[in-house]
Amino acid sequence: MLVTHNEEMLRAVANKLIIFRAGGAEIFFGTYDEFLEKIGWDEEASLKKTEKAKKEPSKKTVKAHSSKKTERKLKALRRDCDKLEERTKALEAALEKKSKETEAASGTGANHNELAKLYSEAGLMQTEIDENYEKLEALMQEIETLQNS
Repeated sequence: MLVTHNEEMLRAVANKLIIFRAGGAEIFFGTYDEFLEKIGWDEEASLKKTEKAKKEPSKKTVKAHSSKKTERKLKALRRDCDKLEERTKALEAALEKKSKETEAASGTGANHNELAKLYSEAGLMQTEIDENYEKLEALMQEIETLQNS
């Protein structure tokens, strides 16, 4: 079993996926690319919708921007999203590095305590990454609500 957000690694080794979503977990039998093609991530659709909204303002968006208070709130929310995205990318890179360290340590016969420490650190990183994605989703929903008001 391998836990990762690294798409290259998923493409290289995965032939069965356990997909965690807000409603629970599900098993997908197939490669990562097959999963993306057949099912995909709900978050990607939400992200694309938000990006499109940023690029092509609708009439509702223009109306929302007429209020300076709303405009300041949107700016702050987008700034929060950017910061969270940066932190999440850094965590994902650190998690990838930690995964490689763990793999190397287990291949060299490292002691149990060292492996447990590496797995624990990776678990904490993964937890923070997951929490960040949940926060991002909430922020994007708030942005969308403000834009459509």
